[in-house]
Amino acid sequence: LVSMMLAKKKYNYKFILLLSYLRFDPIIFKKAKNLAFAGLFGMLTWLLFYEIDPMIIGKFFGSEKVAIYSIAIVFATLFRGIFGIIFGPFMVRANYFVGIGKDEELKKFCVQLISLFAPIIVIPTLALSLVSKPLMLSWVGINYAESINLARLYAFLFTLSFITYPVNMYLVAKVRLKETYIVSAIMPLLYWIGIFLTFSFLGLLSFAIFKLLAIVITAFFYLFIAKRYLD
Repeated sequence: LVSMMLAKKKYNYKFILLLSYLRFDPIIFKKAKNLAFAGLFGMLTWLLFYEIDPMIIGKFFGSEKVAIYSIAIVFATLFRGIFGIIFGPFMVRANYFVGIGKDEELKKFCVQLISLFAPIIVIPTLALSLVSKPLMLSWVGINYAESINLARLYAFLFTLSFITYPVNMYLVAKVRLKETYIVSAIMPLLYWIGIFLTFSFLGLLSFAIFKLLAIVITAFFYLFIAKRYLD
């Protein structure tokens, strides 16, 4: 509301005129529909990969296991939020390069992001994994010692984000839907198949192992894409 008032006061922005332009446009829909459907598919697979674990664990293994799991995955949730905020604005810049037809500039931009963010991302995730034991014990106590090994693995989930975020940004900006669909499908498929096959003897550890494994495999796929498209 404050932003709207400032826009009206400083720039005389006509919000009523804006509302009159909110209508279905078949030309724009034709251009955007494929990317929109890919985004919808990605959102659904994201939910399968990141969000439904506590419900499954609670349904089949009880609330105590949910507590152990939820405490351990706090690290991953923290990094996911931080890196989402960091990389979000760069998507606008990537779209800008596509809009003005500067593909080489887009490639250089993505490679620069990979180089710049490698130490910024790798060092904190490794550090948090190394101190996870004293951190967890001081936070929740010895009763949740089972969370320690899980937390160590979950701290690594976003270690390769310096590769996955920029390359995914490139795929979206260039509307390379085939690769987007493959990446979106691989992660939950590997994850839940691995859990189904190993939970009986690995327990909750199977959730952490196969979530990490799915991300590592996806990162190697992104490396292949970077080699192919970004030189």
